[in-house]
Amino acid sequence: MVLVGNKCDLPSRTVDTRQAQELARSYGIPYIETSAKTRQGVEDAFYTLVREIRQHKLRKLNPPDESGQDCMSCRCVVS
Repeated sequence: MVLVGNKCDLPSRTVDTRQAQELARSYGIPYIETSAKTRQGVEDAFYTLVREIRQHKLRKLNPPDESGQDCMSCRCVVS
């Protein structure tokens, strides 16, 4: 899962960048700011999502051992 904040080209924001970063951190996911108008961050958001999906698939193929030492949270939602 990736949290994407849109309309970063606008001077006033509904959600503060710091709030969005804290929310993403609390979920353990990346946060990307984008602008559909200027295309800023759009490619990065897609690349980050693909990276997250690949990591999720790798974790499914290589589950952690019984001791839990290699335990990583698995979160990936595509909608």
